[in-house]
Amino acid sequence: MDSILYVVAAVDLAISLYFFHALGVIFLKALVVGLFFLLGMFSFRVYDPKNLVKLPNQLVRAFTGIMLSNVVLYPLSLNASWLYSMVLSALLSASNTILFLVLLKLIPKKTYIVDAEDFEELREIFDEIEEKTMGKIHFKPANPHILEYPQESVVATSQDLQRLLEKSPVVYELVEKYLKRIPVEMIERFGDHYEGIFKSFSDYPSKRILDIIVSILGIAIFSPVMLFVTLLILIEDGRPIIFKQKRYGKNREVFTMYKFRSMRNDQNYSGGKFATDEEHRIMRVGKFMRAFRIDEVLQFINVLKGEMSVVGPRPEQIDLAEKFEKEILPYGFRYATRPGITGWAQLMYKYATNTYETMQKLSYDLWYIKNEGLILDIVIMLQTPEAMIFRRGAK
Repeated sequence: MDSILYVVAAVDLAISLYFFHALGVIFLKALVVGLFFLLGMFSFRVYDPKNLVKLPNQLVRAFTGIMLSNVVLYPLSLNASWLYSMVLSALLSASNTILFLVLLKLIPKKTYIVDAEDFEELREIFDEIEEKTMGKIHFKPANPHILEYPQESVVATSQDLQRLLEKSPVVYELVEKYLKRIPVEMIERFGDHYEGIFKSFSDYPSKRILDIIVSILGIAIFSPVMLFVTLLILIEDGRPIIFKQKRYGKNREVFTMYKFRSMRNDQNYSGGKFATDEEHRIMRVGKFMRAFRIDEVLQFINVLKGEMSVVGPRPEQIDLAEKFEKEILPYGFRYATRPGITGWAQLMYKYATNTYETMQKLSYDLWYIKNEGLILDIVIMLQTPEAMIFRRGAK
């Protein structure tokens, strides 16, 4: 599947270069503009398979990504005309959808054999993989009348089976590869494997440097917005401007997290609640800030202090965190790294309003921690504006 996405992106760049060449744009400028457009479309998840199969999604995302790329290029006098950009976004959208669907048909379907009892227990996960791969990966229970299968098609679904089927794929490898998350069921089945990974985890060396650079840039870019929001809060509900709350950080150390106050003052507030339980207290300016996550820009200060990172699991309220630690066995693994302003779970899952949804969101946090790296952090930062603009995962 990934190879198809690379082909689609490469064709997009080629079409962009040819388009600008036909308009008489010099090659170097056409290349820079084409690459920026490609980056903009990637940031708005044009190349996600679920968006590639739907032309309306393609049109909206390609148009938004290309137009915002134009805004970035404008100060450098490298932007394309708005009319040509609109035409190109429509052209690329149609090309992407057609090309992806054609290439998808060329991928052979692969079937994996699973122990019959384990198949029933993990059926929801297998169904999710089939849906994500658009039916190209299929699972079926082992037939007791067939004694031997090709070794590469039999999936090890427990630690005991993994020892017996040394060269066969392990279920958590397939789950992580196709779902980009680590379900709690996998940790329960392969506890020793995951416990060793998370206990020995350490951030990559340049993460702190990236945090400092991005935080300084973030404060500089958002400073006019921060001043405007400060005035709106003062006008609507007075002081305080900043909301401070204790949260758990790396290694479960307590720190004070900063946010712009989005709720009205309430002497009866007791803390430890989901945002959906407190909607009646949200100010008008608070609704705007929460929708686009502007209330969280003050957390760049927490990042500069070393209490948070730009990218990582979101820090949870202490009362809720302690509740989840009791209810969700691997919840404590998320303390292996610093909490973040944005994160993989925020991009991939909605706002959690109960324990089950928190468990689902945790699975994305754990996948991020296991795969943390400079490239992944940059990808998450690039795609965060899309989550803000389309208001995904916000309350």
